[in-house]
Amino acid sequence: MDFHRTLMRHAVDANDCTVLALAGILSSALVEGDVHALPIRGLDANETRWLLAHWFPGADDALSLQLNRATTTSQDQTRYDEVEDLVTLLEAHADPRAGTPNEVRCVSHALASACLKDKHLWQNLRLPSRVELSELLKYWFPCSLKRMSTE
Repeated sequence: MDFHRTLMRHAVDANDCTVLALAGILSSALVEGDVHALPIRGLDANETRWLLAHWFPGADDALSLQLNRATTTSQDQTRYDEVEDLVTLLEAHADPRAGTPNEVRCVSHALASACLKDKHLWQNLRLPSRVELSELLKYWFPCSLKRMSTE
């Protein structure tokens, strides 16, 4: 099954950088792992279903996902601690006008999970270019980008 194509077929806005990034990290996780495991570290089954219903309505059924608790090794747990630290940082610097707390949580976990992979972040999110990553970060985290550019 082409997970990315299925997600994008159900996307609320196929041109939105957030939707593109979420589809990228979800589809990559589903391709790499067990399609029945939770695809984004730190989001439970209910949060994952909410994410799918919110940004990809109908995709949950189309993908036939039966989301279960992911199994972790001790190495995974160490990396998960890094994800949680990054999620905390991202959530603390999110623009409250960008979205609801649930949306910020999903985007933060997706970005943090993608940071664990071995390519450039924009590639890990399966974005077309760095431009979309910049748009995504400017939308959700504009204050931290402004601060970084002045330092």
